[in-house]
Amino acid sequence: MNDLKPCPFCGGASFFLVHEEYELEPKSEVTANKSVTYKVFCLECGCGTPYMRSKDEAIEAWNRRASNG
Repeated sequence: MNDLKPCPFCGGASFFLVHEEYELEPKSEVTANKSVTYKVFCLECGCGTPYMRSKDEAIEAWNRRASNG
């Protein structure tokens, strides 16, 4: 499931964002812990989902409408 529906509020185009964050271990500049989160938002009005742990979860939240539960 990778098809994003238009914005539920304004009908604008939706955009998928992948956010990667690196946290260095205390005693090493080489080793880093990587955290990846996903978000979908509207390019027109700026509304969007919260950051989520999986791409499918973010897409499912964005595509959910009141009429489909």
